[in-house]
Amino acid sequence: MRAFSRAYGSSPLHLAVAAVAFVIAGYAGFRALSKGPVLSQGEWFLGAILLHDMVLIPAYSAVVIGLIYLIGGRAAREGTPISRVRLLVLNHVRVPAGLALLALLLFFPLILGLSEGGLMGLSGLSTDPYLPRFLFMTLALFAISAALLAVRLARGRRGGHGGSPPADE
Repeated sequence: MRAFSRAYGSSPLHLAVAAVAFVIAGYAGFRALSKGPVLSQGEWFLGAILLHDMVLIPAYSAVVIGLIYLIGGRAAREGTPISRVRLLVLNHVRVPAGLALLALLLFFPLILGLSEGGLMGLSGLSTDPYLPRFLFMTLALFAISAALLAVRLARGRRGGHGGSPPADE
């Protein structure tokens, strides 16, 4: 088992999960291509790539740089290394914010009520609950992240195990 892990670079479980993910992605791609004209789907795919690479990457990179300056404090402004605790805080802000923004990107017509007629016509349901549910989900993501951060910081101060960084400043 160790020889495999050394040669592969990770555990056999990682290989199995990656293989299953590739099979699911291949199946989804096959199903998508069999549903409609390939050119139309190719245009959407190319548009999504361009939107992501030319608009979204610069936008969320700017946000991350802003967060680094905000959370990193004087060290970030002076160009010195940021303390491990501040980096931990940064990651506990970035992850729930990224997940909330991903959900907003995927469901913004429903969250903002822009597809009321379409959803009502197809399902008989209203888009009214989407905004409160999105806000609750965002609040829950940040609350869970804050609780995990508090646990990690407390374990770090006590010298506990689990890879928590020491509480240095």
